[in-house]
Amino acid sequence: MIAAGAIAWALLIAWAAGGKFANLAQVRLSHELLIALLFVGQSIFRGRLPFWDGAAHDWAVFFWGLASLALLATLIPDAKLPGIGVAILGIAANLTVVLANEGMPYVAAGGAVLDSGAFFYRTGTIGTSLLFLGDVLPVPSGAYLLSLGDILLGIGVMVFIVAGSVAGMNGSTTGTGRAGR
Repeated sequence: MIAAGAIAWALLIAWAAGGKFANLAQVRLSHELLIALLFVGQSIFRGRLPFWDGAAHDWAVFFWGLASLALLATLIPDAKLPGIGVAILGIAANLTVVLANEGMPYVAAGGAVLDSGAFFYRTGTIGTSLLFLGDVLPVPSGAYLLSLGDILLGIGVMVFIVAGSVAGMNGSTTGTGRAGR
């Protein structure tokens, strides 16, 4: 849901900046399909599916961590493309806080505890490692909490989409882009 919002905002900003959506069809990353599959894998291992149970928590965090490491390794060749470096920092921040706490810590506004609905998440306390990197930033609707990593990832994706629509890019395995395609 948050990712869809970031993409929608990026498309709106791209349109306002005079970007051409046809240019987005020419935007290329080195391993697009693998990147998409790894993002889906991360979502699955966060435990938002009804057939996961709490007993699988350790394995879910383990596989989420593996998917995150693979995602980082897959994106590094494209790090010189606009926004990709920021997205990499966001993924790395989320990976760091999850590994430090064996799950994503969260703290609702005013210290209230929310039922996250997923065993991947852990209630953050004063003793939680790197709590400032956890899900501690409420969105205005109050329906979600974001982490610094989520924000960096969203900004990176938005910059990538806007830059791709305005200038057009074609990434290669070396991470360099060509403008004006």
